[in-house]
Amino acid sequence: MPELVVENLTKSFGKVNALYRISFTLSQGEFLTLLGPSGCGKTTTLRLIAGFDRPNGGRITIDGRSILNDPPEDRQIGFVFQNYALFPHMNVARNIAYGTRFNRGIPTKRRVRELLDLVDLRGFERRTPAELSSGQQQRVALARALAPRPRLLLLDEPLSALDASLRESLRMQIRNIQQELTLSTVYVTHDQAEALSLADRIVVMQSGVIQQIGTPQKVYEHPQTEFVASFIGRANRFSGTVTVIKHGLISVKVGEFLFFVTSEAGLPDDLDTSQITPGDHVSLFVKEEHMQLREGGQNTISAQVASRQYRGETSIVHLKTQFGLLRARVDTRQAETISSGSKVKLSFSPGAGLLFPVS
Repeated sequence: MPELVVENLTKSFGKVNALYRISFTLSQGEFLTLLGPSGCGKTTTLRLIAGFDRPNGGRITIDGRSILNDPPEDRQIGFVFQNYALFPHMNVARNIAYGTRFNRGIPTKRRVRELLDLVDLRGFERRTPAELSSGQQQRVALARALAPRPRLLLLDEPLSALDASLRESLRMQIRNIQQELTLSTVYVTHDQAEALSLADRIVVMQSGVIQQIGTPQKVYEHPQTEFVASFIGRANRFSGTVTVIKHGLISVKVGEFLFFVTSEAGLPDDLDTSQITPGDHVSLFVKEEHMQLREGGQNTISAQVASRQYRGETSIVHLKTQFGLLRARVDTRQAETISSGSKVKLSFSPGAGLLFPVS
């Protein structure tokens, strides 16, 4: 049985629908990430689970028991706020100790020592939050949330205020701690790299609705909606019309050009070729890493290099084409062989295209 079940959860603020009938589960020890742009309902979902707000409809259960009528302090949930919400007049030890007040059976001093070691802050006990770096404050907030030995841990964009290198090291520290404690965790972020590297499963949200739930690999490689295809990773988008469906290939006319996509790989799971007919309008997505700077059969077009962006082992090449500006992510050694203004061939394999019907 899943440890946490969110079922048909709905929340409105006045006339604004923040969430509409969202449902997902969280298994024991699982790391689940809620991913989406600002305003999609991620934090609202977290606050409803924690008990800070009440839903207009739906259910939230832990181990099969509804927690909707339980006050936050009785839900056995640890919460790490985006701004950490540390008490400025308390030192590190007292901030962490405050968390044990929600579980009176825990020996406070011993628990504080354990958590200081866990988050690598031994020796900082007497410092106030103002005397800590942002990364250290984040670790204090995490330790305080863990102090009462919660059943669930909820984190609301805890790394958003940190610089990129610190974010990367701390997110792996959070993941390591979560795995060490086998703690069921829901983590909110708008950073797709963060979600892809941390999560066992990702819940992709848009405008208060769940777009897709799946493993990081599944949502990246097999997006099920046009929104997920455009939001996860960087993709080139073409608007076209289906012309022929034959021999496992779908041909799509974009302007005066025909692109070919394999029907097996190019359609969402809930769609097959019987549901697409010639004349249907579609969006064709091709991720930047699947665009190749070479001749590649039928899906080959002419392009002119507009600019290059160095990204270490790979580079992003921006290309002027008859379809507008496109992007290709290629090996830097290849990118260095071309210069701005040079003419190249740009292609992608039929198996790299993703099609979504336009209603």
